[in-house]
Amino acid sequence: MRNEQGRMRLAVNRALDMSQGNSIRGQFAKMGGGSSDTKRPQAWCEYGYPTEVTSENLLQIWRRGGIGHGAVEKVIGNCWKTSPSVIEGGKENNATKETAFERDVGKLSSDVGMWNVFKKADRMRLVQRYSAIIISYADDKAWSEPVDKSGKKVIKKLRPVWATALQPGGTIDQDPASSNYGWPTFWQYTEVFADGATKGITDIHPDRIFFLGDMESDAVGWLEPAYNDLVSIEKLSGGGGESFLKNAARQVVFSFDPEVDFEDLAATYGVKVGELQKEFQKTAQALNRGIDTAIGLQGATVTPLQAAIADPGPIYNVNLQNVASALDIPTKILVGQQTGDRASTEDRNYFNSSCQSRREDLSPELVAFLRKIGAAGVLTLPSEITVSWDDLNESTASEKMELAFKMMDANSKAIDPASEPFTMSEVRTAGGYEPDKAAQ
Repeated sequence: MRNEQGRMRLAVNRALDMSQGNSIRGQFAKMGGGSSDTKRPQAWCEYGYPTEVTSENLLQIWRRGGIGHGAVEKVIGNCWKTSPSVIEGGKENNATKETAFERDVGKLSSDVGMWNVFKKADRMRLVQRYSAIIISYADDKAWSEPVDKSGKKVIKKLRPVWATALQPGGTIDQDPASSNYGWPTFWQYTEVFADGATKGITDIHPDRIFFLGDMESDAVGWLEPAYNDLVSIEKLSGGGGESFLKNAARQVVFSFDPEVDFEDLAATYGVKVGELQKEFQKTAQALNRGIDTAIGLQGATVTPLQAAIADPGPIYNVNLQNVASALDIPTKILVGQQTGDRASTEDRNYFNSSCQSRREDLSPELVAFLRKIGAAGVLTLPSEITVSWDDLNESTASEKMELAFKMMDANSKAIDPASEPFTMSEVRTAGGYEPDKAAQ
């Protein structure tokens, strides 16, 4: 049975490899990584950029890179600042009474942390090209078995997983009527302990897994366009730290006069001439370890080796701007106030609008997930589902009150009190309160 599964997995991988060879990604790899320098087509090798950015590369640049990690967390933190609302019907639905479907969605959110799981899976998808959510049903069946669509189902747990934890298995589904058409008939999930040890490999039926992101071979990861510049920033930070360390270590050079008798000097240390280097090394280490340390010299001069450290700021800023451009995040939003300048209101509004647009892109995936678990019997699906989000650019409570005070101040300064520019209802609305009904 194990050999048969191995043959099927090889067949699936071969089919995926063949499709990738004809894809943009496959052609990109054949070009040697895509260097635009026609005079030096292997320039990327000199720069230290990989020919192909793998999921492992992207995971590493997020886990160990401050800018890459910060970019992902800022987008995720802003997009998921509040949870979405799921409404039965279209956007024009103004009903105030909660439906049974809406109550069931809310229960899922509280019972299995549905929105929190989506947030984690969305973070994984931003880091790598896609991620998945494994759906554990309380149906007493193995993960490798299909879900019985009849009867009511209960979800025990939702588990977000990295793309690197999943491998295609089985054969390619050739049934055009299947919702899984063109994809593997099952997936293999490699579960690991917290210390990195592998728990084992489990086969998962497509009914029990939901994917976020683009799994096509031509897909471009969110961090991928910024990867080269993130590597360059890592080099600048690491190289600068190494330069400072070497200077701080005070590597020293002993320069002796030509008249120095090394035989006599060696006798002073009680060693042979060939062993003098070891004694000098001990002296240098004692100098670097000590604070108030003295050294006696006989016809010698001790000079510390100092490396000239170039200012990495200009090159760092160029790479940082490239990263900001690739990820569509204003530079001052990306690095916070570390530069000494606060992000402008225009920067914040732009970033909020970008995240708001991304929320709208998330909505179809949320609806697709609800329909998937609904088809399994977890929810009674309505004909139309709408996912709505609040407005990220909406003024905060303090900003609303500040505007209301400015409107009242303008009223107090009006030349003719009978013609105040703002009514009390307008002031209340600007402050985030209901209009003054008595004045209407």
